[in-house]
Formats: sequence, structure tokens, C-alpha cells
Amino acid sequence: MSVNLRRLGMCLAVLLLTASLLQGMGWTDLTPRLRRSASMVTDTLNHRVILFGGTNQSLSNEWFNDVWEMPLDGARACAWHQLSPSGTPPGGRGSAGVAYDPVHQRMLIFGGQNPTAQYGDIWSLSLTAGAESWQQLAPSGTTPPVRLGAFAAYDPARNAFVIFGGLGAEWYHDLWLLNLDSVVWHHLTPSGNVPGQRFNAASFYHAPTGRMCIFGGRGIGVTYNDLWALDLTPGNERWAQLSPGGTVPSGRYEFAYGYDQIGERLFIFAGWDPDGGGLVDETYVLSRPGPVWTRLEPSGVIPLARRNSTGAYDPYGGNFIVFGGDLGGDYYLGGTCCLDVGTGATIEWRLRPPLSAPALTLSSLGSGSTRIDYSAPLDKRIRIDVLDVAGRVVKGLLDETAQSSTGSLLWDGRDESGRVTSSGSYFCRLRCGLTEVTRKFSKLD
Repeated sequence: MSVNLRRLGMCLAVLLLTASLLQGMGWTDLTPRLRRSASMVTDTLNHRVILFGGTNQSLSNEWFNDVWEMPLDGARACAWHQLSPSGTPPGGRGSAGVAYDPVHQRMLIFGGQNPTAQYGDIWSLSLTAGAESWQQLAPSGTTPPVRLGAFAAYDPARNAFVIFGGLGAEWYHDLWLLNLDSVVWHHLTPSGNVPGQRFNAASFYHAPTGRMCIFGGRGIGVTYNDLWALDLTPGNERWAQLSPGGTVPSGRYEFAYGYDQIGERLFIFAGWDPDGGGLVDETYVLSRPGPVWTRLEPSGVIPLARRNSTGAYDPYGGNFIVFGGDLGGDYYLGGTCCLDVGTGATIEWRLRPPLSAPALTLSSLGSGSTRIDYSAPLDKRIRIDVLDVAGRVVKGLLDETAQSSTGSLLWDGRDESGRVTSSGSYFCRLRCGLTEVTRKFSKLD
């Protein structure tokens, strides 16, 4: 009995010591929390994806207003990093209508909902790197009714934010334009047949024709798979239904999508098809000329069928990026997947892992030789040079796309002409994307 009591006392002492050591310590999330109905855009000027908001109602009924970035190149590439914009943020919400404004380098956010409110406000998130900030816009004119799931796009020709449809006090198929020069809302009434009332599907701006395009969505008792284009020519706005060829997706909404502006391709993944069996895990691309729908059959591990996920297109790596979503009920997702849809022959799903940061380690081998060990992200162009103290390139050692995350090189102490260099101080420089790593070393004869 006395031995057991001593053991119990020792255990209690260890627990008390552990509790005292752990005071003030805690886990820090390195990725966005599990969520659905978040919003995402590609910040092309800063080579990154931006994620805002969303909800997780499974445990504590959280509605987020946080902001995250995922750089698309450089040492921080492919990992999520939380941002802390200055200013007062909008209330937490999901299913907002968003668009990227590259002219003013910002993300525009309209509407959305949480359990206590549906919104009709509009916010600007300035995306100046390192100085991100929130500003609520205060437009004049008649404002759109509050709603969630509106289709949105930025029209650079008119410097305007355009929204269509959504769900609020009623199902909408109205069209609104916010002039960003005057900050005035305008209710537009285009000619032509108008798409049916709907919400929560894909919208994008097709620059070559100056049109806003929409696909799919949920309406009153119907799930759409139609494709529409809105001519935004001032004074001549007009809707036209398009008739794409190929294998047309079934009706769906709440799917992830990303638009490739250069390749003029719309990628969609998963979503909710209540008329055809529920959750889907299909991937389609809408391409030009045509347009034509193609169902893709990627290799790799196909992500789970889901709804309420969000997506964006990475124009630098040729990836369609998908984040989060839910499986219905209280089953929420938080992983990031990407579909490699670049120019290669293989189209493959894969989880998006953090890539190794570029690094250099140098070791003198004597007789004027130096060993250079390096690490760099896979499939990124890297260049390694030896420089003199004046910054001039003495010898180029490597200039290629990394085939492995680590490697070793040997500098034999000679310059580009094959002449033996003098002993003294030199620099080794590694360049990878936007990142540069330089290490000073001494050449010993």
C-alpha cells in the first residue's frame, strides 16, 4: 500500500510540474480551420491565393472573418500563412460574393450570411503585401437587397464590381453594378432572356469579349447546368445563353471552381446535385474555342466528394486549387488539394504539401574545392552561382528545374574560363522563384 501511495504521489507531482510548465503554452494553427463556404481569389500581383471567411458549425458554431495567404512561389510557397490586416474587419460570414480587382490590388467582398444576419455590405481588402488592410465601402444610390451566394466579377473596362442573383428574402436574378470610381450602385436591366433565379455557383470575367459568364446554381426547385454570358458594353448590356459542346456536367451548385484567364479555361470540382444523387466528385473543364465541356479523369487520389468547397486557379504552377467544404451534416473538411492542369500530358490530383525552403550549406574540401549542399522546392527553376566580393559571377554551377528537393555540387575553384581563382572570400548565391539565398565562404588553396 505504501509503495502505491508513493507512486500516486510521484504521479501527482509530475502532473503538477507539467501543468506549471504548460501555463501560457498552446497549439497554434498553421492552416485555416476546417470550414465550408469560404471565399478565395488569386492575387496575381503578389503570386498568392487569398482565403477569407467561411463557417464551421459542427462544434462551436464559428463564423470566420480571418484572412489567409498561400504563396505560389518562393520560400513560403504552398503553405498557408495567416494575415493580420489593419482596420476593422467585416463580421464573420460564409457564402459571400467575391472578385479580385488587380487594378487597385484588392479583394472585393459582397454580402454573405451568418446565423444572425444576411449582409448587403461591400468591403475592400487591400492586398498590398505586408500592408493588407480592411475598408468598408459606403456606396451611394439604391443598394442591392441583402443576400448570400451572389455571382460576382470585376469588370476592368468599366472599373466596376458586378453581382448577379443570390438568395435572400427571395430568390434573385437581378443585376447590379458598383462603379468603383464614383462608388455608386446601379441596377441594370439587360436585354435578352435573363437566367433563372439562382445562387452558389461559378462566375468569371472573360476579358477577350468583355463578358461576365455564369454556370450552374440552385434555383426554385431546379438545379442548373446552363451557361450564360452577359455582354457588359455600357448601354448595351445583354444576356445570351451559350450552348457548349462536349460532355456537359449535370446540374450542380456549391462546387469549387477556378478560372484560367490566360488559357480561357474554367475548372469545376465536386458540388451538390440533389436531383442526381447528392454529392459528386467529378472534375470538368470548360475550354475554348467552342466553348466545350470535357470531363477530366485525373490520376492520383481523387479528393472526397463534397459541397461548399472553394477554389482558385494558380497561373504560375498550372494548378487548380481546392480547399475545404463539407460532406453534409457536421462533417467538415480543411485539406488543400491541387489538380496539376499545366501543359504536361498528365493531369493529377495531389495533396498540396509545404515545400522545402531554399537553403545552402558550404564545406571547404581543401585544394581550392568547395562542396555546396542545397535544398529547393521540387519543380522550381533554380540557379546557383559563385560570386566574387564585388558581386560579379565567377562561375555558374547550376541553372535548371529542380528534379529533387536536395542536391550537392562541387566548385573546383575555377572560373568560367577554367582559370584557377585566387584564395580569399567568395559568395555562393541560390535563386529560386522570388527567393534568393546567399552564403559567404572562404576559398582555401
